[in-house]
Amino acid sequence: MDFRKIRRWETHFDVRRPLAGLPAPQLVVEEVQESAAYRIAPRDLEGSQLSITLSGPAVLRVGAIDHEIPAGSAFLHNHRDPATTYYYRPGGRGAWRFLWIAFNQAEETVAELNCRYGYLFPATELIPILAGFRPGQARSSVEPLTALAGARLVYRLLEKLTATSEEPFFGTPAGRLATAAQSLILANLTRPLDGGGIAAALGVSREHLARSFRTQTGVTLHTYMQRCRLELALNLLAQRNLSCKEIAQRSGFDSYASFARAIRRHSGRSPEEMRG
Repeated sequence: MDFRKIRRWETHFDVRRPLAGLPAPQLVVEEVQESAAYRIAPRDLEGSQLSITLSGPAVLRVGAIDHEIPAGSAFLHNHRDPATTYYYRPGGRGAWRFLWIAFNQAEETVAELNCRYGYLFPATELIPILAGFRPGQARSSVEPLTALAGARLVYRLLEKLTATSEEPFFGTPAGRLATAAQSLILANLTRPLDGGGIAAALGVSREHLARSFRTQTGVTLHTYMQRCRLELALNLLAQRNLSCKEIAQRSGFDSYASFARAIRRHSGRSPEEMRG
């Protein structure tokens, strides 16, 4: 590969005292390429990258399919992702100018986002954020960040990147139905309530509610109800002013046995053992 990485400027992030499990930005760069040999294939390198085209001819290959990356568009990928290659479009005219930011400890999140939304996103709102790290007069600089500030930057970028895909999701009829079902469940945790009762209260069929709810939330209606009941039960157990049998009733479990099973699955202990 006969090309040079031409960086107009770069800022390295120094995340002080990083915390395990939180994503951390590494560096942000404005790069310029106009070599037909420029091609970046999957690399044995930890971490992820978000790249935004400012201008010029660029292509992202995902599997065997090539996608043009127009100005204002971004692609998100893991360095080790075997499906992705990006390059300067053969026969292109002018320089490909792009911003990119590398970060680590978010590979699972990036892989899930790629699986859910694909690799390409509109990203004009992200350009001022990344361009804001450009050094004043120098071509390189260091930006010190706390661990939480670094994680906040990565999550802010990912949130804005997926906003156009996520926000309409909540405003659909299915989204409103799922939210109404969740509100009804939370308002009635102290008494048994099944899917049929929720559907009847919301004026829809049980099948339609179940399908919409799972599509929106990723879990079944029953799983969500059990999760909410378990959270309430754990809070009541910690307060110690009710008996275990009273807590089972207050949490909406249909029997003490089902309550005890849920507690044991969660903690490996019985309700009585949790109280010591």
